[in-house]
Amino acid sequence: MKPISLTLKGFRGIRDGLGLDVLELDFEKLAGDAELVAIVGKNGRGKTTIMDNMTPFTVMPSRAGADGLGSFSYYDHVCLPESSKDLVWEHDGKRYRSQMVFRVNGRKKTEAFLHVQHADGWQPVRIDDGTLSDGKVDTYVRCVE
Repeated sequence: MKPISLTLKGFRGIRDGLGLDVLELDFEKLAGDAELVAIVGKNGRGKTTIMDNMTPFTVMPSRAGADGLGSFSYYDHVCLPESSKDLVWEHDGKRYRSQMVFRVNGRKKTEAFLHVQHADGWQPVRIDDGTLSDGKVDTYVRCVE
């Protein structure tokens, strides 16, 4: 899996560290021809938040906790009424787009979509058993896996 771009909106680690509500990173442009890229900065500047979100999975690895994934919640790490993660990545020669939206308007609601790029644009992923990425977290997880 190769990350291509990442946009984070409303993540506490980015707001606290950089004072930004939105951070957009184009890894292809930033890395150029480099084979190794380092993310540097003072403590609390958002480096871990960026690294944790460079995967399509529904967990931030360093935040998951020793007692398993059940203790993890993105809602502990977002700070706007509507926060989001948009990750474009490549795997096996195909380009994918993971979009997750976290809403906190009285009640918490998460939507998650996985798309694959075709010549005519982004299309929802459909896996062999017919499951279509439809915005539900459980179908998103099945499609990513």
